[in-house]
Amino acid sequence: MEKSKPALSNWVFLRGDGSPEIGMGHIYRLLAIAEYLESNCQIGFISYNSEIESILPEYVRFFPLENNVGNIEAEFSQIKNIQGIKDSSIVVDSYTFKNEYFKKLKSLVHKLIYIDDLFISNTSFDIVVNHSIFSKKEDYTNTNNCTYLLGTKYALLRKEYLQRMQSITAPSPQSTFKTIFICFGGSDIHSFSTKMAEILSLMPEIKTINIVTGVFNQKNNISESIFQNPKIKFHQGISATKMIEVIEQSDLCISSASTISYEICALRKPLIIGFYAENQINLYNGLIDCKLGLGLGDLRLLSSKKIAAFLETYIKLDFESYIENQIKYFDGRSAERISNRILSE
Repeated sequence: MEKSKPALSNWVFLRGDGSPEIGMGHIYRLLAIAEYLESNCQIGFISYNSEIESILPEYVRFFPLENNVGNIEAEFSQIKNIQGIKDSSIVVDSYTFKNEYFKKLKSLVHKLIYIDDLFISNTSFDIVVNHSIFSKKEDYTNTNNCTYLLGTKYALLRKEYLQRMQSITAPSPQSTFKTIFICFGGSDIHSFSTKMAEILSLMPEIKTINIVTGVFNQKNNISESIFQNPKIKFHQGISATKMIEVIEQSDLCISSASTISYEICALRKPLIIGFYAENQINLYNGLIDCKLGLGLGDLRLLSSKKIAAFLETYIKLDFESYIENQIKYFDGRSAERISNRILSE
């Protein structure tokens, strides 16, 4: 069925891309913003990735860019011709754009909102959202004319997670872990998921291992033995509702220090985390320092033997205090806070 086309007024545009190399994190954070604003605004999504149109909600109108990645002038000439863009608001989630791009974009729109996790300062930004636990205004140099929405009070969680949080009862202490959830991003180009699964499948107490990947994961570098392992179940490109179901069916979750780790915290689950990219370090340090989960460190530096030693130790521990801290840092009201600030500024 063809998606409905909203009227061209009161627009908020989202600008972001995804790929096997960078995964889908930028896309899903922007879709969280779309969910927060959709009852008050028309939503447009601007991207080079035509593949993402299939995952957009019906209320989001897709505006594809021609394939001139990296050509600021070519991209800007396309964006400025989008009907409704002038004097609109635009939310950008990307590490590739520089000062010149933001200046051009700001000259076109009323409000420029940037989703950040690398503490990027720019005089063109009107609002910055950084949900890293320890992010603070002093980390930025442009503080005079910019509103900063910082910390887990502004966690970019999709509405399905926020709604589920309202009905979760106090978790019971977990004594054994039989079902494990693993997710290392939408593409998992380093195959950390399958490496973890192979190690866990050798542990007799582990009965089921749920591996979740995104639409960009090709499974080309996965051995046949993984597919034939009766303990391992693959879930690819699943909805947020299905993701919640898989997480809640699992006793212990292992993930990268990305938005997925926040989603796990929102569902009050024992969590083990690692990182493999520079933009994950701040999130990782916050999760570890605030004792929301147990850490594996830089996954790129760990041998299979070292990973096995960590996991064998961690699955014997009590996570009750960690779940109490998850409750403290994630209260389920981030959508309300973010939408109020974006719409009122």
